[in-house]
Amino acid sequence: MPTTTSAHVILKLRATFARHGIPEQVVSDNGPQFSSDVFRGFACDMDFTHTTSSPHNPQGNGYAERAVQTAKGILRQKDPLLALMVYRSSPHSSTGVSPAELLMGRKIRTTLPTLAKNLQPKWPSRHHIRA
Repeated sequence: MPTTTSAHVILKLRATFARHGIPEQVVSDNGPQFSSDVFRGFACDMDFTHTTSSPHNPQGNGYAERAVQTAKGILRQKDPLLALMVYRSSPHSSTGVSPAELLMGRKIRTTLPTLAKNLQPKWPSRHHIRA
């Protein structure tokens, strides 16, 4: 993002919420754009809980830092869109399923050959994922 003001972050979040729905909880760091009255008002208007990590415990923001590292690695690739597709179709070590499966309930078709039956919708077990 060119700027990280509250207004710009809210604009990007609105676009994401329009595509995927409003989450129950948003977790962020303690950046000034997230601690402003404007962002608090946005959270209230959209009816989600905003949780921040502890400013004195950087490990508390480990998920976000790991996501940033992953995104930077993807953007360094020769074809970032292909790299993003590969990331979204690869099973995650903690859940055993890919982000695409969690989002859409099915595997996505990639450049690797696969059987058509593997692309049929099949939601992963929520109990297994939460465990």
